[in-house]
Amino acid sequence: MSPRIIFGVFSATQQGATVTQLARSLLPHTVVVHHDYRKKADFVVSGANVRMVPDPRDTGWGAWGFSDAIFHTMQFCVDNFDFDYFHLMS
Repeated sequence: MSPRIIFGVFSATQQGATVTQLARSLLPHTVVVHHDYRKKADFVVSGANVRMVPDPRDTGWGAWGFSDAIFHTMQFCVDNFDFDYFHLMS
């Protein structure tokens, strides 16, 4: 049995096409994307294995935003997916 891996991708200023390309390279695994739309509102990512984290957190410098985003994303994964391993990518 293959391990069920979730890749948590954190984005603030990346191009959607770049994240889409990454997600395609990680098939068949699920890619959960936390994107800070306050930093880049025109972010669009696609892929059968892509899931967007709802209610993303602000990830600015000098605060706990990135840590909050990580915990928020991990909780979303625990609540919504069955998996064996979570791999954080940023």
